[in-house]
Amino acid sequence: MNTLHIRRHPSREKIASLTDVLGYRNPDVVDRIEHDHRLTAHAADLLFRDTIRFLYLAGATGARGLTPTKSIDKGWHSFLMFTRDYAEFCDAYFHRFIHHEPRRRCDPPLEGNRSAATFDLARRHFGRSLSSNWNYDLQTASCKDCEADCKG
Repeated sequence: MNTLHIRRHPSREKIASLTDVLGYRNPDVVDRIEHDHRLTAHAADLLFRDTIRFLYLAGATGARGLTPTKSIDKGWHSFLMFTRDYAEFCDAYFHRFIHHEPRRRCDPPLEGNRSAATFDLARRHFGRSLSSNWNYDLQTASCKDCEADCKG
């Protein structure tokens, strides 16, 4: 259970500020990240913070088609395991559930480099010095790298 209870915003129209979102704590998720991914407590906390930042981009900026790094995706998966906490977080801060939507076998090819676009958006919102959790392999990321047998 969270050490900080989330209060619902009185106005369903207002999305939480970045400061509010970054104030969210969930030591249970951090412990899960630490255990599942064999990280130090500090590295697990940093990964959770970066996962929260990514969710802010997805929930508050209106940007579509964002792609998490492999590291942030691991943090997101750990958070999703705490379904009630995750749903409450999304509702309290963004007034909607942020779905994790992996590419499907028959999805059409993506337009543009989603990883680069996500990284650029993160740098604009969080500054130029992002942690290593934000490292994308921008040279090799493409549709041909997915395991799906699509026509892309």
